[in-house]
Amino acid sequence: AADSSRLDSNKYIKIGGVLAKSSYMNGVFDIVVGIGLNIELTAPTTSLNSLCPSDMPPFTLERLLPRILTCFESLYRRFCRNGFDHTFEKLYYGYWLHTNQVVTLADENSTRARIKGITPDFGLLKVEELGWDDRPTGKILTLQSDCNSFDFFKGLLKTKA
Repeated sequence: AADSSRLDSNKYIKIGGVLAKSSYMNGVFDIVVGIGLNIELTAPTTSLNSLCPSDMPPFTLERLLPRILTCFESLYRRFCRNGFDHTFEKLYYGYWLHTNQVVTLADENSTRARIKGITPDFGLLKVEELGWDDRPTGKILTLQSDCNSFDFFKGLLKTKA
């Protein structure tokens, strides 16, 4: 969500997230998806309800969850039919917040890097190494999401323990 305390910037604050774990064995893909959304708690970031105008009724899990799952099911079916095609990729990046975000790679001697996107073949996180004065070095790294965790508040990518 847009950070309402910083109206002059394009900064965002996290109110939810999606975790997905996939595997492929014997010609079959399996995926487990977890969705989290902060509807009411105002710390450590903010909540969906705190961003609502006062004349609007608050969100409830009972009304919001079916809508989320219906949208997810539609996207999942489309993905199963067409894969990660150009249209799906464009839709994905339209909502993704991390493009061009500068992060620190904890396991690469605290190298700074700029997030460029994900690879279309295996869905690896693609980052561009930064050198002096945050200038690109030309080196592109791909990071496997299953092995890394992202600290949204610190801009830190590190290997999961």
